[in-house]
Amino acid sequence: MTLIFMYKKSIKISGILVGLMFFGVAAGALAHQPRLVFDQEISADDPVVIKNPEISQAYYGKLKGAPDYYQIAVEKDFDLYVNILVPAEETARPSFSISRGGEVFFLADGQQTDWEPFFEKFAGDNYLQGAEFKLPVGAGEYEVKVFSTDNYGRYALAVGQREKFGLGEIVKTLVALPKLKTAFFGQSVWEAYFNQAGLYLGVLLLAIAGPIILVVWLINKIKKQKRGRAD
Repeated sequence: MTLIFMYKKSIKISGILVGLMFFGVAAGALAHQPRLVFDQEISADDPVVIKNPEISQAYYGKLKGAPDYYQIAVEKDFDLYVNILVPAEETARPSFSISRGGEVFFLADGQQTDWEPFFEKFAGDNYLQGAEFKLPVGAGEYEVKVFSTDNYGRYALAVGQREKFGLGEIVKTLVALPKLKTAFFGQSVWEAYFNQAGLYLGVLLLAIAGPIILVVWLINKIKKQKRGRAD
């Protein structure tokens, strides 16, 4: 009975820890779900398909001598939000356009944009935030084109503003951070979790491992007590 009681207590505490983690994320620590696309070959014929465009997502890309293309297809009216950022130390100032049916209806010139400093708390990264587009639009297919004067440089294309983070998405984010830090930001892998992300990872690991460690400890304790009575 003691083992069962302690295990249930540990599970309850783990649930509270996970709940606190979700509360922290819901409070705004995690701004966008990361999508790492900088290793992909992106073109007009093979664009990145953005699913659920109203959900906040950040596509981390690298221009490699040609524009990058993103495609959005929605069957109902929705709020289209697009914003572009670059790492604070990046010299490129990319532009982006939004078109429908081959006709451009929005163009943000990166050279004419006032780039503002922006600090993302969850991963602890500094950006420069460029132009943004935000308007209700009709159903249909849209194309977002990212480009610059020489078509080289790193960028993050933020799409959507509705924050939605399940446990699976949080885990994916934590797993993606080392590659994001090393391959995109050029930082040490150890810097991936020296931030709020590290705190949430610790909470998640504690919530998972806590009940298991407790059960193993209790089983060993019971075995020792039995051996002591047998002696």
